[in-house]
Amino acid sequence: MRSARQLRFTEVREIEQQRATIRALVYEAIEVERSGVSLPPRAKEESTVPEELSAKFREDDAFRNAFEALTPGRQRGYHPARPHRKAAAADNERVRQE
Repeated sequence: MRSARQLRFTEVREIEQQRATIRALVYEAIEVERSGVSLPPRAKEESTVPEELSAKFREDDAFRNAFEALTPGRQRGYHPARPHRKAAAADNERVRQE
């Protein structure tokens, strides 16, 4: 399992209130790092390029080259949202409305 833990604070008081939790997370991260545990690389997700984008690639080599020069993450920004992302966005919107 991969995870990235983030703690966000807006006031110093929040840090002081969570001192024990923060300390525990830092020590846990240190131990994981010292143990040398390494995860295998993630499998690359197959992505389908929308037909409109494929057509543009065929029309304009400079556009295709510029797109291919983008990082994979930036390229994904031009692909249709995956179903799990749509569900997450709907959940986030629902929470904001509550």
